[in-house]
Amino acid sequence: MYQSQGENSKIPEFQVLFNDHTSNDFNTLFESFPENRRYYAAGVPGSFYSRIFPSASIHLVHSSYAIHWLSRVPKEVLDRHSPAWNKGRIHYLNASDEVVRAYKAQYVKDMECFLHARAQEIVCGGLMVLTYPGRPDGSRSFQAWANLAFQVLGLCLMDLVTKGVVSEEKVDSFNMPIYSMTPLELEAAVKQNGSFSTEMMTNLPDPLVDDTLSVPQLLASQLRASMGGMIKKHFGEEILDELFDLYRQKCEQDMLAFLAVLGHNFLIQYAKHRETKRSKDMAADNTNIVFEAHPMKGGDGPNSYMKNSILQRGSVDAAKELLNKAIAEKLDIEIFLPSKSFHIADLGCSTGPNTFLAVENILEAVESKYQSLGLKSQIPEFLVFFNDHISNDFNMLFQSLPQNRRYHAAGVPGSFYKRVFPNASINFAYSSTAIQWLSRVPTVIEDSTSPAWNKECVHYSNATDEVIKAYETQYSDDMESFLQARAQEIVYGGLIVLTFPGRHSDTPHSDATPNVVLQLLGSSLMDLVRKGVVREEKVDSFNIPVYSMSPKELSDVVERNGCFSIEMVADLLVSQVEDTSSMPKLIASHIRAGMEGLLKQHFGEEILDELFDLYQKKCEDHISTIISGKAVNFLVVLKRKEDRLET
Repeated sequence: MYQSQGENSKIPEFQVLFNDHTSNDFNTLFESFPENRRYYAAGVPGSFYSRIFPSASIHLVHSSYAIHWLSRVPKEVLDRHSPAWNKGRIHYLNASDEVVRAYKAQYVKDMECFLHARAQEIVCGGLMVLTYPGRPDGSRSFQAWANLAFQVLGLCLMDLVTKGVVSEEKVDSFNMPIYSMTPLELEAAVKQNGSFSTEMMTNLPDPLVDDTLSVPQLLASQLRASMGGMIKKHFGEEILDELFDLYRQKCEQDMLAFLAVLGHNFLIQYAKHRETKRSKDMAADNTNIVFEAHPMKGGDGPNSYMKNSILQRGSVDAAKELLNKAIAEKLDIEIFLPSKSFHIADLGCSTGPNTFLAVENILEAVESKYQSLGLKSQIPEFLVFFNDHISNDFNMLFQSLPQNRRYHAAGVPGSFYKRVFPNASINFAYSSTAIQWLSRVPTVIEDSTSPAWNKECVHYSNATDEVIKAYETQYSDDMESFLQARAQEIVYGGLIVLTFPGRHSDTPHSDATPNVVLQLLGSSLMDLVRKGVVREEKVDSFNIPVYSMSPKELSDVVERNGCFSIEMVADLLVSQVEDTSSMPKLIASHIRAGMEGLLKQHFGEEILDELFDLYQKKCEDHISTIISGKAVNFLVVLKRKEDRLET
């Protein structure tokens, strides 16, 4: 479109927001992203029948094979006292009129919610493109292949009842929340909403099936992929294989019926947003750099980051007062007016719960700033981007999102050492206990022919000057990349707040507490070498990509970058652990949650328990050294300067 109008130079950057239910497998989605994609990507958890984006923030909405799913099964069809009780069936095909009306009423209600939400989210002139399996106007319900497919599935379940595999009561309490709408039904919903005009409506071409003998297997596989989770939840996993074998057989027997309705029932609609009164509801990229991914341990098991991040929680708590001060004194919200949305990015979010606490602190401070200026009525909607490596456990993150949160949420996979957002799209960036992780291990320290080879060590603490210099150089390069990316993403006047464990400039690297505990981990690995559990060559080729920087080192990089001013540098007063006897176990759990993936990838899973038992014992033996070490956490506030035009 831009090219056809001779406006190549005006082609914008693209950000694509991938939405699905919170329980969707976002991990697999993110890992499947094309490497050379030409857009910035984010995952947005939540039902599209409710608001999921800020007002007037979306230019084009696309939904393919999704809106035929209802938000829920109509409650009447599961009530044995209702005339619409759908006994012995799992769908409305060939059911009573009461059941059909219940499904249609649920569809009408859902589409009202869908269109109402999109009307607030899509900009004036924006488009919405919907494709869905339906049925032609004037047709009967059985003329939709989806309905026929569910009728056959219901017959298979009743066969299992007859065989005694499934109880009849379980079938009576199970219905598929899917409705095959006609174009006229959708058009009626669009007219009722009043915010969209229909620009195009057409039948999609028939799907091509070269080998009709493969259709039964294809249908069975497709249905299992989409319905397997729902059926498993209701009936249990043990019936799935037998059920879908039966289903494939029935499809083979009724092949002609399926082929008769397989085409002509796929429709597409384009809708263009009208201008209406809105309700008050709620540059250069480092593409050639190799980034290593070392996410925290996912899930919610005993060794997970979620269960072992109390030390990082201390930094979040300690930063709250300074965060409030920085936002109150340094955030010029007048620059952002009259924008109706405020975008926050948490860089290196991991899986929670600390990220949610930090975001809540930020929201409270920003809202307080608006109120202090008499702008309470102009407090914007908030969109929070949770960023971490592609291999981070975003599934766990999304499933842990606070239910009563006051912001729209999106997950953004990718290293924060490169661009992850469009130009000038972020008002406030935050990173807690993350930027001490380097983008990669310095290559020279793993080269046995290099003067910086870090033999028998896993970190730079107490290493040679060449090793320390390699880490310093890698840190400097990484922070330059970090700031270059943020300079393009953050709006003029926007803030970056960084908290990180580090050291004062006059503190030797070997005395910094983070380095002391990592040195003990290396010592534990060498104990396993002496026991014959690990080969020495494996330790020689392993290094931890973590660097304890000083504020002076950070300020030097900021000055070279030139796009930010340093507004605040402060020590964080993190609460100390009162019971020192519990510290060894706490440290071991903390390090395991952060380093297990890295260690498992290099040494294998079988050494982990023995390694961390040894490590905890070493922490007990050296607890006085750890306590006397120089532990310090910093908070740094940066502000995006206005770009100067060259003359």
